Amino acid sequence: MHRIQYRCQGVTLIELVITIAIIGIIASFAYPSYQDSVMKSRRTDATSALLRLQMDQEKHRANNPTYATSVTGGGVAGLGWDSDVTDNGYYRVVTGNTAAGFTATATAVIGKSQENDTLCTTISIDQDGATGVLVCW
Repeated sequence: MHRIQYRCQGVTLIELVITIAIIGIIASFAYPSYQDSVMKSRRTDATSALLRLQMDQEKHRANNPTYATSVTGGGVAGLGWDSDVTDNGYYRVVTGNTAAGFTATATAVIGKSQENDTLCTTISIDQDGATGVLVCW
């Protein structure tokens, strides 16, 4: 009777180290790109709030002699929003008016990840729909 020998083959330590090094290199390039994409997608929190604010300002102006000076509060001065922070909490929205129009600005909340978005920390729109930094929209 012949005896059959099986040889167990596994992964050597060097192969394992090389594989981990390759994964580390790929991850070091992919993670910053991922973070950048997440930051860009979170800008929609500000832009959607500013567009809603623009519509609310026009509605307010149709019923009052001036644009509202406040996002929160009611009556002639305010738009009646519950909070000046956007729905997802990444930006704080403020508005100011002049005799001829208004400017609405969304600024990244300190302590949230969007404050690291150096290009679009502040996003704005006015009564004519003119925006601040175009790439932020």
